[in-house]
Amino acid sequence: IRKIFSLCRQVFLKTIIALRIPFRIDVNLAERRIVFDDVASSYITEQIALFGIDGYEYELGKFIRSYPFALSTFIDAGANIGFYSAIGSVCLGEEVQVTAIEAFPNNVAYLERLKKNNHLKFNIIPKALADSSGRTMDFYVPTTHRSSKLAPAASLINSFKDSGGVHEQTDYKVIKVETITMNDVLAEHSGPYL
Repeated sequence: IRKIFSLCRQVFLKTIIALRIPFRIDVNLAERRIVFDDVASSYITEQIALFGIDGYEYELGKFIRSYPFALSTFIDAGANIGFYSAIGSVCLGEEVQVTAIEAFPNNVAYLERLKKNNHLKFNIIPKALADSSGRTMDFYVPTTHRSSKLAPAASLINSFKDSGGVHEQTDYKVIKVETITMNDVLAEHSGPYL
């Protein structure tokens, strides 16, 4: 019966995801309930909805949840929806400073909602990591019908349509973003870092 229930649940969730119906899911993370809203807007949240907290990059998530060494700072670089920022905030201890770096405005808005809705403590730097700070650069965002609203493949490097890159068949748009270097991010934090 449990397997039948699980299969029916997955079929139902896949259907509402395919229809892009907005819904939220809450999952257990270290004895805490974490809410992810607008599930159909991101591949990451879809995987979490279908398979739980271990549904997305299980090995890396488990590594962060059980990190065995002393740590002062956790950086979620290219944070996307803040999945690892949430794990770090909940599982690494209050003494660890967690920072999410994300340039895409839709993802930054999602990060802010995730933080607020779950009372998480992490900083958000709404910039792109680059080799110099304080620049305004082109940021390439996929736009095909199969692209997530919260794009995990957005980048300062154009690997999209007519670029010869990995996403050669994918249409894109260009927005302007501000940059920061990892050295400048780390200058505001103390080590050891992860």
